[in-house]
Amino acid sequence: MRKRIDIIYPAIIIFALVFAVFSAGCTGNTDFETPLPEKIEDTTLSKTDIFVFDDAQLKFVYANGVKIGYKQAGKGDSLVMVMGYAATMDAWSPYLLNSLAENYSVVIFDNRGTGYTEPGGISPENMTYEIYADDTAALMDALGIKKAYLMGWSMGTAVSQEIILKYPEKVEKAVLYAPYSGVSSSDEKHLREYLRQVAYGEVNKTTVIENMFPKTWLSCHNPDEYLPVSSETLSENGILAAYNAGLNWNGSYERLNHIDIPVILIVGTEDVLTPPEFSKAMAGEIDGAWTAEFKGAGHGLMYQNPQGLSKTVKLFLDIDEDISCC
Repeated sequence: MRKRIDIIYPAIIIFALVFAVFSAGCTGNTDFETPLPEKIEDTTLSKTDIFVFDDAQLKFVYANGVKIGYKQAGKGDSLVMVMGYAATMDAWSPYLLNSLAENYSVVIFDNRGTGYTEPGGISPENMTYEIYADDTAALMDALGIKKAYLMGWSMGTAVSQEIILKYPEKVEKAVLYAPYSGVSSSDEKHLREYLRQVAYGEVNKTTVIENMFPKTWLSCHNPDEYLPVSSETLSENGILAAYNAGLNWNGSYERLNHIDIPVILIVGTEDVLTPPEFSKAMAGEIDGAWTAEFKGAGHGLMYQNPQGLSKTVKLFLDIDEDISCC
């Protein structure tokens, strides 16, 4: 059995902010080999904008036997957002959240064993996406949300699929951003390997950057100017639990045809972790599914183009697709 090591990782290191501040002009000379800074705060950018969740109170609720940390802001119909792999709720693009909170009551939270949410009594080896889904449904119940819009990112889309399939009565519409329906096939080898590298602490600056953003985009942009400041932490066991949840998942592809709520699948054309082929295959199994591809975007689409992503999400959520006669 792998020895347990009590290490707390700042979420900023594990998720996309593991690199030092560097200058990348349109020359393609991105210095991937610059050593990581000694101080965590040196990896973050200074925020001068006002973001709606900056003033949102951190709250806790007991749901499904675990203490869940969450925040809520905005007005309108409920939009519950499910975070991705090895990331905390403050990893959402603040620009994306600002825009969505203009139209919806947005709920963000930390998955079990991540950030402010306790791991509960589930061991890392026994964690599943279904448990994350049960946690989310229980959180909705605790907050008095009978039915909501749902938006997941990456691993959050896998959890969202389990929510849709097990609790369809709780979901009005679903946004699956950077989705996948399994991690065990040969097509998903790169995604599976990346999840493993993160789980066992093998990621470095180069690995994270190249998997989050296309090289062409990096040649003209400094990622530090687009990534949010993170103050939460991740534990080794929490990350390992999320990794095992993927390995323990039988996938959803064979069950996607049971989904009968409106779904949109959104992906960047240059996403190397969850490429467009994943979305196209999944859309073919979901009756009436929408698809949207952002040209030149990677897995970090919400940082590259938060306004475009928000507009797409709002269009999908607000439009009434049913024009049949009553």
